[in-house]
Amino acid sequence: MTKGWTQDSLRHAMSAKGLKSGKRGRGQRQKKAEEVQIFSEEPSLHTIHAGEKIIVIEMSPDDYLYGVGLMQLVPCMESAKPKQLKKLYKIKKKEDYINWQKEFIYEGSLKVLRKLLKKGEKLGMPFLDYISDGQEGRNRAFLAKQMGMKKIPVTIVYKGEPPCFVRTYRVINA
Repeated sequence: MTKGWTQDSLRHAMSAKGLKSGKRGRGQRQKKAEEVQIFSEEPSLHTIHAGEKIIVIEMSPDDYLYGVGLMQLVPCMESAKPKQLKKLYKIKKKEDYINWQKEFIYEGSLKVLRKLLKKGEKLGMPFLDYISDGQEGRNRAFLAKQMGMKKIPVTIVYKGEPPCFVRTYRVINA
């Protein structure tokens, strides 16, 4: 299982972003962990093909992990072995989907992401592709959750009308 950020490592990541992590001083406002912008402002995605559209929304890291779980459950069931199927059929609630996605979080990826943040680099924005049932950003969303971020930007790729759930989130860029 992955380890959470220690107070020192979070302070270091915040200082790498030029944020104060101690007491307020000389009129500077202390930023909370959820205010730290660790993602780039540009959507990170594959090549956009004819007819594809994108929208950037703001959602919680848990909602992102839930969306990935919903998207991937059926394909996983189609290729699962009987033992795995028994486990997959038990996934019913939102928490079940989120916990299932935690199995795919890699500590090695989290270490690389933390190093990038310490260097002051921004991470690529997570995305959900509803055309090819793809996603990119599970580890980034999990890291944001560990850092205490309440909302993250997510790029949604779709054709025609946006998925109906998009209406429940704040649109950042359409």
